[in-house]
Amino acid sequence: MSGTYRMRDLLELLLRENACELQLKSGTSPFLSSDSAHLPIDVPALSVGDVHELLQSVASAEQLAELGRCGDLRFVYPLQHGIRFSITATLDSETSCITVRNLQR
Repeated sequence: MSGTYRMRDLLELLLRENACELQLKSGTSPFLSSDSAHLPIDVPALSVGDVHELLQSVASAEQLAELGRCGDLRFVYPLQHGIRFSITATLDSETSCITVRNLQR
């Protein structure tokens, strides 16, 4: 996935498609959720490293440290012009997952 998408690209796609949520989970391809359907993004499955790289592009060092200590993290990420997203990240020994919710819907 590295080089295929940046987190900003994915957030803009989420807005453009007017989706509620973006799911990024290691071992699967990313997908968007709307009110009635899952919309897969046609890219290869994400590795744990891909998910971490995407998270590092939006989380602060302090937030990443909290994720390392606690195994989960929640924060609000501002994109531009007052557009905000709720980001939840979880980490365990085998998988990493990021859920991004569009707070503008």
